[in-house]
Amino acid sequence: MSRGILRVQDLYARSERRPGSSCWWWAGRAIWTIDYGRAEKRVMSAPLAVYHIAFKAPPPDGHVAYMRCMNPMCIRPECVTSGTRAQLGAAIAASGRLVGAVPREKKLASLRKARVAAGIVDTPHEIVEALLKAPADETHQAAADRLGINMKTAWYIRTGRRRADVAIGVSA
Repeated sequence: MSRGILRVQDLYARSERRPGSSCWWWAGRAIWTIDYGRAEKRVMSAPLAVYHIAFKAPPPDGHVAYMRCMNPMCIRPECVTSGTRAQLGAAIAASGRLVGAVPREKKLASLRKARVAAGIVDTPHEIVEALLKAPADETHQAAADRLGINMKTAWYIRTGRRRADVAIGVSA
């Protein structure tokens, strides 16, 4: 039975260095080491294991361990850090690893185009707001007549049965 990887020297010995990279490339799957938060040995993901080995402690509460270099195979202790999930997300975005991620505006434009092609006409935002602010004692038919839409659309919007009538990208 293996005693696990407990020291930085063990990480170095079980990794390979590649030309043009400062990373230590791990060839295994997961790392068996001491979890200082639980005071027991267990299998961990590479960033978490490297954090435990390098700092002899778990990441602070609410933080996750990740590699600054954004190399998923790196186990170099100088690359490991901890941060909130938001900080990790920002680091991933800044590194350019979100290739293929579509900006929100582009996605909304694509959805609008698809809805128009399918013949779906969104109720203008002003009408939706007016319906939602209409007096509670006003009937759906009266509100629809006042705003120039059909009664079924007014009913859907006022009862929250279908959000499709709300203009895409605009919160009501």
